[in-house]
Amino acid sequence: MEFRYNRVIHSITQISPFEVVCDFNPLTLLDLFPLLNNDSMTNRSCLVKATFFRNLYKDVKAQIEKQMEKLDSNANSERNKILFQHGD
Repeated sequence: MEFRYNRVIHSITQISPFEVVCDFNPLTLLDLFPLLNNDSMTNRSCLVKATFFRNLYKDVKAQIEKQMEKLDSNANSERNKILFQHGD
């Protein structure tokens, strides 16, 4: 169950939790059938990989902040601002 949960694309970040941490989703048996020859994950230098993760985390953080602003505005839309005077 944990493996399945970590592969599901999250509605806020638009990527899976596993992808946030590792930059790719782990392969399942269904993924192994086509066996496309993709070297993009194995030939990256450390600097390129680190830069990619830095940008990925920045994007994920921006998505989360955007969703939090939406939730904030929805939660606060029906609240009335009350001003108290000295002595109230």
